[in-house]
Amino acid sequence: MKNNIIKFLNELSSNNSVVWMHKNKKWYLEVKQEFQNIVQLIIDKLIVVDPSIVDINAKDTLFRINRNMRFSKDKTPYHTNLRSYISYDDSKDVTIGYYLSISPYKISIDGGLYNHYFKEATKKVREYITINNEEFLDIVNDPNFLSLFDFKGVKLVNVPKGYIKDEDFSEYLKYKSWYIETGIESSRLNNIKLLVDEIVEKYTLMIPFNNFLKSALEGYKFIPVTV
Repeated sequence: MKNNIIKFLNELSSNNSVVWMHKNKKWYLEVKQEFQNIVQLIIDKLIVVDPSIVDINAKDTLFRINRNMRFSKDKTPYHTNLRSYISYDDSKDVTIGYYLSISPYKISIDGGLYNHYFKEATKKVREYITINNEEFLDIVNDPNFLSLFDFKGVKLVNVPKGYIKDEDFSEYLKYKSWYIETGIESSRLNNIKLLVDEIVEKYTLMIPFNNFLKSALEGYKFIPVTV
């Protein structure tokens, strides 16, 4: 028997329309609550190893299922995955945290810094990696890290001007955002307790990486652009 969340997401993928969603609004709200409950269980366990998220409520970490279609070629009205971003900082524009996405086929478990639009934040991370390169390389070259996570982020072709080009850490200076990802099969939803334990285990392994980025952005204040 398929998990209720996966069953809903499969149906949504096949019937991605406002009419279908309106007919199935009650089902969506049930699924959203199930997802929120899973995220809350994750937070409650993760707090033990990362107390910076102690005041975070699962409800506040959830993304809207509605898609922003204004600048997208894809005009389907809804995302076909459920998403959460757990962070010590409620500034979603430049923050370090734990990302979770459940789709019909995969559960993505990610962490780090995603936004690459803020030049000052990118500059601070590059400078921090340069100064603390041994610490950074110890984190990203750890065997457990290498075996579990894929390193992601928006990346330049060359090391930017003004930075060292020929050191072991230089490749990471090409990035404008720094995040890591891993995944597990959606069938894990059939045992929520084991699922939560597995996700928390993977998030725990991300903590040194996240903490390094937090230190890099210490004192950084995001200032929204007003029009």
